[in-house]
Amino acid sequence: MSLTEDENSFYRQTMEGAQRQLKQIDQLIEKELEAVKERLGELRDKRRAAQQIHDNACQALGVPTEREEELETATTNSLDSDLA
Repeated sequence: MSLTEDENSFYRQTMEGAQRQLKQIDQLIEKELEAVKERLGELRDKRRAAQQIHDNACQALGVPTEREEELETATTNSLDSDLA
């Protein structure tokens, strides 16, 4: 079954309109992704700064940091398993 000239024109216009919409949506997605990547970078920088403050405060108080505690626990567990 072949399409009439009017049907062909209709479907071609529909296809082209959908293609334009897809391109616009893709552009919006890229723009939003860039904004999210930028925001994640900002948050990572803030986290690093807060982590440094935390670590320095722990050091000043003579309290082990969470990372030091994790390393200590991992080392102890490793030694325990080696002795078993």
